Amino acid sequence: MEKVFISYSSKDLVWAESVCRLMEKHGAKCFLDQRDLDRTKSSWPAELVRALTESQHIILLLSRSSAVSNEVLTE
Repeated sequence: MEKVFISYSSKDLVWAESVCRLMEKHGAKCFLDQRDLDRTKSSWPAELVRALTESQHIILLLSRSSAVSNEVLTE
């Protein structure tokens, strides 16, 4: 199963969820931080790095919001 990391601005969450549903409908396993990352844990940055390194593909939802997002730029 191919793993896909989806990088996006939180302002584009609806788009990211749509892409995620489409990819998972076709057999991929997506990492969507709003769904898969527990930000209450102190290890969430390590979990984010793990998800990135375990993914075979990265989808960047490029928008005006993501282009200026520090989080997206960090990823």
